[in-house]
Amino acid sequence: MREYCFHCHGDGFSPVTLRTVTKDCLHCTGSGQRKCWKCNGEGMALCKACSGTGQIKCFIRLTIKWTNHLDDHVVEKVAALDDDKIRNVSGEIVCQEEETTLLPLTHFPDTTVSMASAQILQNHASSFPEEKVLKQRHKVSIVPVAAVSYKWKNHDGLFHVYGFEQRVYAPSYPQTCCCCSIL
Repeated sequence: MREYCFHCHGDGFSPVTLRTVTKDCLHCTGSGQRKCWKCNGEGMALCKACSGTGQIKCFIRLTIKWTNHLDDHVVEKVAALDDDKIRNVSGEIVCQEEETTLLPLTHFPDTTVSMASAQILQNHASSFPEEKVLKQRHKVSIVPVAAVSYKWKNHDGLFHVYGFEQRVYAPSYPQTCCCCSIL
């Protein structure tokens, strides 16, 4: 492609001329038009993205985020132990179901577990309506808890041993020592 020569204003003559002698414009060689600086007169400019090869590398990134929503319910028979202590130990698994969609537990002997199962499933169905459920799982475990009464130096007390890990909870233990700690 050619474009208007701005040096000679398109007439083809050098702007500095003597009165009797005219010289051709050095920029357009006297034609009044010059090659386009973008395409070098070829009519097409070089693509900056592919450098004229016609092939552009592109990348497609797919991001998938998997989330796992967990809820639990602790049926507490011992008022002295809080739920977090029971959550952090293991027990015997007595019921475990896993399916794409679960129904609430109805066959469990303790009705509070069955009611908690129904409530948790209902909460999950309404809390995450835009998410696709891949699997649901029920797991009921029974955590052993032993309440131990003791008498030491005229002090009556009570402590608990709980979980398969046999953790001890003794908030009113009368003495501390340097070699062990009782929680």
